[in-house]
Amino acid sequence: MEEYLYRYISFDAFVGMIQSQSLTFVLPELWDDPKECASFKHYVEKADSAYVQALLWSVYCKTFCQCWTKLSESDAMWRIYSYNNRAIRISIKRNNVILLDDIQTVDVEYTDDLDCIYQSGLEYFLKALSRKRTAFEHEKEVRLINHYKLLSTDDFQRHIKAW
Repeated sequence: MEEYLYRYISFDAFVGMIQSQSLTFVLPELWDDPKECASFKHYVEKADSAYVQALLWSVYCKTFCQCWTKLSESDAMWRIYSYNNRAIRISIKRNNVILLDDIQTVDVEYTDDLDCIYQSGLEYFLKALSRKRTAFEHEKEVRLINHYKLLSTDDFQRHIKAW
């Protein structure tokens, strides 16, 4: 059986999405929950060197996400994202997300231990972005993540100098 992902959005956002034929991804820093990125920030602070910290921040500042849910119907989601009672729910087959260029899907892990990631590597970077407090477990969230892929050391140096 195919799994679907759902997103509750304002009708105006839906019209804009259809007109532009594009999805809107945002920096995780813009999410409402101030503890949302705590795990990643802690991960960066634990990095072995300033060079690695700069590398991680350069990738982080070029990481954009979009939040979806596994819930086909949820009173809580309708209430949270009602947009003055002008919301709609859209859906996509999870397998079709792979058709989007450079998008990864990550299931959110709900925990109150947001600072428990200390290892390095892309899989841990993505895991840090997929942690959320248990108070939000009712959302059954899946994140679509797009991040800049550094091509080489020179590419990284160029991004650091651009800061």
